Amino acid sequence: MPRFRSGTPDTAEPLAATKMKKAHQNILDLIKNSLEENPKQRFGQALFNLRINEFEEVSNPNDNRNLIRDIHNNSDEDILTRIYKQLKW
Repeated sequence: MPRFRSGTPDTAEPLAATKMKKAHQNILDLIKNSLEENPKQRFGQALFNLRINEFEEVSNPNDNRNLIRDIHNNSDEDILTRIYKQLKW
């Protein structure tokens, strides 16, 4: 749904569209390509297979909690680097 300066969608003037960062578009394009090449793959699988989302590294091999690593502090460039490394692999 579009964002508006004030009022309701019927009466308000839409905010000016902002441009997406180039890195964001690159990440989306890579996800799209992966899903087109692997149509049976679910979206969540694509995020893991491209290493956008990852499990936390555990120091104890017997720890089987499989927690998803928080990627909040990863830059877009960090994520792109992981995707490109995974695609080369």
